[in-house]
Amino acid sequence: MAQYDTWQQTFALAMCAPLVNLIRGTEDRLQQIYQDKLPEYISAYGNWSVVWGPVIWKQYPRDFLSGPDNSWYVAYNPSVLFEDGNSYPTYVIAVAATSGIFLLSFDWRVEDAGVDRVIDWNSWIKSGIFNLPPEPTRKPTPNSPYIAEGTGNATYRLLSTAPPAGAKQAGLSLFVWLKQVAASNAASGTRAMFIFTGHSLGGALAPSLALGLVQGRALPLSSTCDVRAYPIAGPSPGNSNFAALFNATFPASPAVTPGLAYRCWNLDLVNSQDIVPQAWCIVRADSPGQNIQNIATMYMRGTPPLAPVRAVVDSMILWASLCGTVYVPLQASIFTLHVPNEAVPRTIEQFVEHAAPNHKVAYATYVNVPAITPPSIEGYEGLSVQTETDDKATANYPVLREAEVTAHALAAVVKAEEIKIIEDIERL
Repeated sequence: MAQYDTWQQTFALAMCAPLVNLIRGTEDRLQQIYQDKLPEYISAYGNWSVVWGPVIWKQYPRDFLSGPDNSWYVAYNPSVLFEDGNSYPTYVIAVAATSGIFLLSFDWRVEDAGVDRVIDWNSWIKSGIFNLPPEPTRKPTPNSPYIAEGTGNATYRLLSTAPPAGAKQAGLSLFVWLKQVAASNAASGTRAMFIFTGHSLGGALAPSLALGLVQGRALPLSSTCDVRAYPIAGPSPGNSNFAALFNATFPASPAVTPGLAYRCWNLDLVNSQDIVPQAWCIVRADSPGQNIQNIATMYMRGTPPLAPVRAVVDSMILWASLCGTVYVPLQASIFTLHVPNEAVPRTIEQFVEHAAPNHKVAYATYVNVPAITPPSIEGYEGLSVQTETDDKATANYPVLREAEVTAHALAAVVKAEEIKIIEDIERL
């Protein structure tokens, strides 16, 4: 077995979360494959075992045309070596990226692209993070932390959905179970590590989940409860006040080894050549390095932006601006690794061919962990499960393809406003 450091193990566990993302099937069929295959995968990176979940959630459980909308689990290792030279029992809460094999799936439409309205974070914490989030708004109060509606609703789902029968801790939500674990450790004086991680969509959900559990007192920071975040390639989950709150709660622990940006905690691990972490800030002065406006010129090597990419970026800017505040990235650890592609893109499809490996392969290469190979579905064919190829998944690439959804949504908003104006005129 190859030897991996703590950050590499955490990265690998994050990349195992979307293990069945390229498989189509109903919720219960995908759940069965996830439960069967996940333990073997995570054990390849150390003495890890699944202790909660895993869980597959789909908005439409009987839908067999798409992959999972959300996938997450908790892995446990009784002894993990940390940078202080000591070993601690460690829990890794891993959240999957977007499935991406069906453009109109819930995770695309509602979670990734759900940035046109925001949720009042403080109000949610005050009412109880285990309760439904407050009603989203497009008129946020100044100087308060807000998160995207899609991020907030997904965070609630991760907290409140219990594993089904047959999974670990069946019937016990993540919020309740982690609270019990933390209380047990406090009673015994056992110091444990709780690491929240995820890639892409998971890179926005994992830090939001960590902050919610800490502020919601399920995981109160203490000598026995060390909570850390390890988001990877995550888009901005909230506004500047939310980012400031996260940064203050989880102080940045920069790379402990010069030149190895991945050896950090509480920082979003970002490849500067990846378009996904460029979402959703629209004001360059607030975040010049991670900004939607940067997307159009990436990979172009000084040539003018492609018109369709520029149009997509413009629609994303307009969509994000509807929320009434400005998204700002969480603190980040940035590296640069451009997966070679000699041709300057001439079409949006070629642009995606540049973008896709810089969102996935580049991270695995930089962290020096082999890319995860999707599990075989041999023996599962009778369960109406179909494997989706990476090529087709790439065609529904994060950020660019979801902009098609936002374009349709924008049209719907405009149409609704037109109807409202007409109705108002009729009442005069």
